[in-house]
Order: sequence, then C-alpha cells, then structure tokens
Amino acid sequence: MHPIERYRTARGWTRRELARRAGVSVNTVRSWEAGVMPRGANLHKLAELFDVDFIRLVNSIISWRPGEDCATTGEGVQARGSFRRWRAGF
Repeated sequence: MHPIERYRTARGWTRRELARRAGVSVNTVRSWEAGVMPRGANLHKLAELFDVDFIRLVNSIISWRPGEDCATTGEGVQARGSFRRWRAGF
C-alpha cells in the first residue's frame, strides 16, 4: 500500500475526502497513490493534513516500491537518489 493511501485510510478518509481537503481532484489522489510524486505545495499540504513531518512523508513516499507495504512512520528510511532528483526540481 502506498504511503499516501495508508495515511488516508488510517484516518478513514475516502479518496474524494482527501481530494476535497487537499484542494485537488480525485484523479490526482489516484495518481499519487499509484506512485506519482506530488508537487512541493501538495506535499506540504499532505504533511499538514496527515499531521506528519514533511521530510518523513517525503522519505516514506520515495522509499515505497510498487507491490510493497510500507511503514507510515518513515523510521529508519534512507533518502535515495530519487529524493535528490526530486529536490533538484525546486
């Protein structure tokens, strides 16, 4: 399960509810949960909505691999090259 999906379901929110709270479309939430990295402003909004540290959220997203379950805490997660590539976009 993708970290965004795990955080969302832990709060009992549907994709529609997360989309409403984040100010995006349901299709955007679907794409995030399928592995598309949210943009910076959306990442900050998600961290706020999920009440989680921004870096912890980013680390949990970049460390996730399709077909893997993930820990929502991000404990012990190492930032990989994808974070450096993502960060370079700012």
